[in-house]
Amino acid sequence: MTIPLKEQRIFCKLYEQGLPMQTIAKQEHVSTNTVKKYLQQAGIKVKEQNRVKQLRTNDERLIGLYCGL
Repeated sequence: MTIPLKEQRIFCKLYEQGLPMQTIAKQEHVSTNTVKKYLQQAGIKVKEQNRVKQLRTNDERLIGLYCGL
């Protein structure tokens, strides 16, 4: 499925205004990966979150469980 150029620009505009990709995806009825793909194609650096760093724990068992180790 190809997203029209007009909608791709909407993704970029909303993201630059500070909306998260997930919110844009829900609002525009597309997947988060679709929003991410078109943002990257437009040359916009997409913020990646590292969930393990956000966890703020030193419990190796918990980190291993989360990462599937």
